[in-house]
Amino acid sequence: MLSAIPANLIRCLNNLRWLEVRNCDSLEEVLHLEELNADKEHIGPLFPKLFELTLMDLPKLKRFCNFTENIIEMPELRYLAIENCPDMETFISNSVVHVTTDNKEPEKLTSEENFFLTDQIQPLFDEKVAFPQLRYLELSRLHKVQHLWKENDESNKAFANLIRLKISECSKLQKLVTPSWHLENLATLEVSKCHGLINVLTLSTSESLVNLGRMKIADCKMIEQIIQLQVGEEAKGCVVFEELGYLGLDCLPSLTSFCLGNYALEFPSLEHVVVRQCPTMKIFSQGVVDAPKLNKVKSTEEEDGDDEGCWEGNLNDTIKKLFNEMVSINEVLAISSKLFL
Repeated sequence: MLSAIPANLIRCLNNLRWLEVRNCDSLEEVLHLEELNADKEHIGPLFPKLFELTLMDLPKLKRFCNFTENIIEMPELRYLAIENCPDMETFISNSVVHVTTDNKEPEKLTSEENFFLTDQIQPLFDEKVAFPQLRYLELSRLHKVQHLWKENDESNKAFANLIRLKISECSKLQKLVTPSWHLENLATLEVSKCHGLINVLTLSTSESLVNLGRMKIADCKMIEQIIQLQVGEEAKGCVVFEELGYLGLDCLPSLTSFCLGNYALEFPSLEHVVVRQCPTMKIFSQGVVDAPKLNKVKSTEEEDGDDEGCWEGNLNDTIKKLFNEMVSINEVLAISSKLFL
């Protein structure tokens, strides 16, 4: 079975509220709409009442559908999950530009190289996809996806109401969001095991995260900074994370700092910070960091455990102390191992 739903059944599914497609080993697309393309029929909103869409464990799935004549709009969709679809590169496009290599390890690209390739790499979602009411987006084990969205304002509007964004095990993902994107409604951001990412957010996107309450970044081998200045970006005063209450940085071996820009950061609501296994993180930020409610940095998630945390009066000095302590421990371990040789 190459497709799950033929085009002639689309009109019969106008009241569909929930759609889950999973464990279909030969499925290449959910909808085959070639006949509609040939007739250039305007089909209007696709699944006008669909509330939840899940695509899971589909090893040969290449796309959701092949229809590209009109915008694919699901006006009531609130929840979208795509998990373990390793062959999927794009949601609706017919063709994909291949710029990947055959190397098993992801290539580390500079910011300039990423910018140059933006128009050549087919994103997972482009301007032909519109989910204006989408609140929850979860993507996992999409090993061919390099960019999630295309660089333009229209695609930003199509996902403007996102509340939760969770990305994991997308090994070739190189860019999470584009510099022009504003995500004012985003409350939770979780990224893990995305070993192609060098940074998570641009400065301009960070300035728009006025409702972000939780951020956790874990197990990403190449991430160097959480916020990175792009070419032509400049901070205006300070960056304020008004609602951020929890920040977790876990197992990030290349992380050197939260950000390197010499601008102020304010975290008026931040109370919980977990930093664990970040061996190259020497400082939190080059600029002033204000977090008036924070009184410790912990290395574990447990609230009632033995970890009392560390605090040196501010985030920068605390991160410096944790780094120096780790260096001292490593030196002792190195000396001890030589003694027993």
